Amino acid sequence: MGPVPGGLWARFWANVVDTLIMIVAIAGVGLATYAGAGEDAVYTAGGITYLVMIFLYAPLMLAFVNGQTVGKQALGVRVRNATGDSIGLGRALLRELVKLIFGVFTIPIIVVWHRRGFLAPTDGPSRPHAWHHGHQARLARVVQYAGLRRPPE
Repeated sequence: MGPVPGGLWARFWANVVDTLIMIVAIAGVGLATYAGAGEDAVYTAGGITYLVMIFLYAPLMLAFVNGQTVGKQALGVRVRNATGDSIGLGRALLRELVKLIFGVFTIPIIVVWHRRGFLAPTDGPSRPHAWHHGHQARLARVVQYAGLRRPPE
């Protein structure tokens, strides 16, 4: 029996561990910078550390540490390509870039959809609808007929 895909919760908790590692690294650099250079330098050093962690931590770990970040190592998850080999630095960078783009664009879209009511399960207690109905709900209604008879025209 070969490797099986990593489970949702294992990947989730591995991501949580990696995020905590990035937070600790950024905070550590910020505190060290504050102690040595003062408050103004903290923002620059923290920003640079943030960018390095976001763009280099996971890709370098995935490419050169057997397809695992520290969080993935802790949870026994490994990133592999379709043939079972390591994904390499180029694919690891692309993977993280796609994750970043989807994260940046997906969260605002979800917030906007929620505020406009597209994600609400109902328009009230008696008018259920799906997210894709949106403004079309004014043009048509979804109704359910009892029995096998054809609805009146």
